Amino acid sequence: MEPRSLPLAVLKGLIDGATLATALGTKSEAQAEYFFREPGGFRRDFTPYRASTDRSKEEEVRRRGQIDMRLKIIRRLCGRVLFALATLCAISSLAGAAPDDSMRIHTGLRNYDGARRLREKQLQKALESLRHKTGFLDMRFDEAGYLTLGDRNRVAGGSGVARELLISAVDGDKIFELEAHDSSPSVAFARLTVKTIYTNFGAGARIVGMAIQLDFTDFAMLRGEREALMAFDIGFAILHELSHGVLGLKDDIARRRLGECDERINLIRRDLGLPERRYYLPAISLILPPLVEEAELIFALVRWKDGREKTKMFYLRWDAKSVGPRESQTAKTR
Repeated sequence: MEPRSLPLAVLKGLIDGATLATALGTKSEAQAEYFFREPGGFRRDFTPYRASTDRSKEEEVRRRGQIDMRLKIIRRLCGRVLFALATLCAISSLAGAAPDDSMRIHTGLRNYDGARRLREKQLQKALESLRHKTGFLDMRFDEAGYLTLGDRNRVAGGSGVARELLISAVDGDKIFELEAHDSSPSVAFARLTVKTIYTNFGAGARIVGMAIQLDFTDFAMLRGEREALMAFDIGFAILHELSHGVLGLKDDIARRRLGECDERINLIRRDLGLPERRYYLPAISLILPPLVEEAELIFALVRWKDGREKTKMFYLRWDAKSVGPRESQTAKTR
């Protein structure tokens, strides 16, 4: 029987020589086609649909490329949309946050919010001292660092002069910031400086910011009797600087006198039964020149007993070389 010729392009690569001979010799074209499809008629390494598989893979690769391209486009669009939304949020927050900022930055007395802010123990020490001077029982520093007086009718002891001064600072038109300047070569106990100008967005006004710079290490060097130490502590230093900033009072540094600022502070000392400061500038004694220079402040407590005035003197002393600039604490050399 003459075998029918099969398309060699179909047969090529699909069957080996033995299978091809068998198909040509005994099978018709239809039978050979059935032979190629029937189960078990192929070898393990025989892949009759390789061309179709290759086309499927190419199609899969093409579709994946299209999907990747679409995803890239979507990601770019999403990024642009998110950027636009972030810009709108930033603009709206600036427009809407201005009143909030004006509420956060407002006048009064507060702990500085930067690196020189008072530590917790320092802030507590200042609060306790101010509470003793004013008698405000509900006075505290809030979460933003501002001093709040609470119920101003809840008062125990204290000085009316101190209360009036602190109320003027809290309700005034300036912001006073407490700063820690420990071991500072330029600050002797305390100093007031004009620090910055804040803008009140809500009111469209400017707020003068003044820094009350406190050197707690200077106060730790003081030596003297308990009454003198109480008359010259951190609370009195804050009230002294507030007298400058709130009331505009000045010290007398030209002569060895007291000055209008400490004359005001002496009224608070008098209300509290503490000795009053006699002079603004301390006297400097050369004990072991040039190594030791001792500074001295004099306080006097006037009392009446049996119809007679009696004055008791108190002295505060410290190492003048270890406390601030020399010119701020020199009255005379003896």
